[in-house]
Amino acid sequence: MKKKIANPFVTGGYISPEYFCERQRETTHLINAIASKRNVTLISLRSAS
Repeated sequence: MKKKIANPFVTGGYISPEYFCERQRETTHLINAIASKRNVTLISLRSAS
């Protein structure tokens, strides 16, 4: 029987503020975009930690 490997990377949904910490400028930008009903895509490199 093969053991299922869990994916350690969050790929969707809201998890918690710890995954988006110390990003006040980016948070303001996102809030303004959402309030203006603009589409937003977040792209980030995966961390090895």
